[in-house]
Amino acid sequence: MSGSVLGVIAIEMCRAYPRLHVVGLEPAEAPRREAVANIEAAGFSDRIEIRDLRVEDLADVEAYDLVYLPQVFLPEDAFRTRTDDRVASAALLAAG
Repeated sequence: MSGSVLGVIAIEMCRAYPRLHVVGLEPAEAPRREAVANIEAAGFSDRIEIRDLRVEDLADVEAYDLVYLPQVFLPEDAFRTRTDDRVASAALLAAG
């Protein structure tokens, strides 16, 4: 997830899917701290990781079943360079 939305989406997804593990990206310190606090309060610290990272800096390759990029939180230049799309595509698991 890019832009952790204070952890709410990850928390609700973990409630709905008991075996789900989430990696959220939040480069801004204040929302990242609030997301971590919300995740801890919800009891999902063992299943949700929030990284201090922008999506274009994600180096994970073939690591995820799903990548969610909330466009409203992406920088405007992401749409011109399509860097986020390329990084997100590389992070997805190969079809099996």
